[in-house]
Amino acid sequence: MSYQLRLHDLEATHEKLKNQVTDMQKHTHWNDHALKQLKKEKLRIKDQIYRLQKLDQGPEDTDYDRADINDY
Repeated sequence: MSYQLRLHDLEATHEKLKNQVTDMQKHTHWNDHALKQLKKEKLRIKDQIYRLQKLDQGPEDTDYDRADINDY
């Protein structure tokens, strides 16, 4: 899989997980363990996206420090 396709796939997966977390939190009763697992997977995907973007940008040019904490 090419770099761009992999990045697009990871971003789509991250967005799906973000929506799942949001949907789960809207309900009064949710499974804490399941929510925690979704958040961990979302963070793992976000880290993979960051690493791929960093490879493309080079070591001196990164926006990771300015990332919105709510993206995680």
